[in-house]
Amino acid sequence: MDLAGVFAQVANKMRADMEAARSALSHPGLKGGAFEEAFRQFLRDYLPDNLDVSTGQLVDSCGRMARQLDVVISDRARTPILFQSSQTRVIPVACVYAVIEVKAHIDTSELDSILTNMDSVRALEKLAFTPDYPVVRTISVYDQPAQIWPVMYFVFAFEGIDIQTVAKNLAVRQLSRPANRRIDMICVLDQGVICNCSPDQSAYVCTPNPTSLLTAVRTKKALLLFYTLLSVPLSRVWMPILEFSKYLGQMTFGDNESNG
Repeated sequence: MDLAGVFAQVANKMRADMEAARSALSHPGLKGGAFEEAFRQFLRDYLPDNLDVSTGQLVDSCGRMARQLDVVISDRARTPILFQSSQTRVIPVACVYAVIEVKAHIDTSELDSILTNMDSVRALEKLAFTPDYPVVRTISVYDQPAQIWPVMYFVFAFEGIDIQTVAKNLAVRQLSRPANRRIDMICVLDQGVICNCSPDQSAYVCTPNPTSLLTAVRTKKALLLFYTLLSVPLSRVWMPILEFSKYLGQMTFGDNESNG
């Protein structure tokens, strides 16, 4: 099977959908929504069925909410929907594995806002869960052990300025950040992928760690490389049992219930 050819066709269709939206729509918000939906549809078609792809907001059990997010990848079997209107959802952050910010065009002026958006997502705490007893499963992402999968953060852009320039500017902005507060990966469809690599530059990896290096990989197979690296952690994801009651706060039922 010619995987490179298959993904080249998918990438070409995504570009065609973007150009069609640009030609047909005049409102920037409608154009952006069309770009995002084209990418979400790709993920729905190609990610495993145990993963759900949606758009909306995340909330933690302390009541904090992130802004509207372009792409949310969550656990299909264990994610309760707290609110839904059309395609937009509000879901518990404990059930979320990854967020992807979608851009029509990326340049260095976008990086500060992208990092701010990422920080707002990672400020949400995954507290509403019960470890899998008697054998407590742990994972190591960002070179840190955890009992629940952290939210990974990616960026997908249809086009942009030179990816080497973006990578250099991002590296400077992330220099003092620990691995778990860095952007995991950026795909620029018409140029390549900004990802992490081992210190000896022998292998590309999806999520950063304290010793990994940020690198720009120029390739005509950007979508295939992005999907390949993304599929590594997404093939390993799992979540413990959600404690939905922690989202109720001080709510009471029956004779003691109160409004508000």
